[in-house]
Amino acid sequence: MTEGVFGAAPAEGADPLSVEHVAPFVAYLASPAAEHVNGQVFVVHGGTVSLVEAPRIEQSWKLGELETSFTTFFADRDPGRMFAVTEILGES
Repeated sequence: MTEGVFGAAPAEGADPLSVEHVAPFVAYLASPAAEHVNGQVFVVHGGTVSLVEAPRIEQSWKLGELETSFTTFFADRDPGRMFAVTEILGES
C-alpha cells in the first residue's frame, strides 16, 4: 500500500513501514496509558515514533466538490509541495 508513496520495501532487512513497527504504537494509543493523547500527528518509521508539529490547513473543500475541484487540485499540484517521512525525519 505504501509503495506508491515511499517506494518498494528494501530488498534486505526489515521494512521500516511494516505492520510490526506500526501495530505496537496503535495498540499503545488504544490503551488507557494514552488517555491524554489526542489531536496529534505521528510518524512511525522503523522502531521510532515521531511527533509532528501541528499541521495547518492549506485548503478546504465541501464534500460535493471532491470529484471536481479536489481531484483537479491534486492532479495539477506541484510535486514539490508534497512531503515524505524522510523529509520529516531528516533522511535523504
